[in-house]
Amino acid sequence: MSGSLSPVFLFALGLFAALWLLAGLWATVRGIAMQRRAAFVAGQAERLASLVEASPQLPVIVRADWRIEASARAISTSCAGWAAGSTRRAMMRCGRRSSARSAAQSPLR
Repeated sequence: MSGSLSPVFLFALGLFAALWLLAGLWATVRGIAMQRRAAFVAGQAERLASLVEASPQLPVIVRADWRIEASARAISTSCAGWAAGSTRRAMMRCGRRSSARSAAQSPLR
């Protein structure tokens, strides 16, 4: 060979470089779109969280096995007031020890 490259090889090399450039551009555009979407979702979540935080009602999930899932605000509210004497289990979850007498006197068992 005299040192020159064949036209077919040059064409294949150019095609590969063009495809590589297109793949890079696609990945960049896709990454920017994903970043914008993530920022939108984060903002939406922040707005919804502030809405829930400001609401007078607090979401509480009671599972079939009577486990309660709630935010710290709901737990502290329930321990301080309306449900503090509801059941012995609730008192123990709130960090209180109750006597059998006070649990038996509770109207909300």
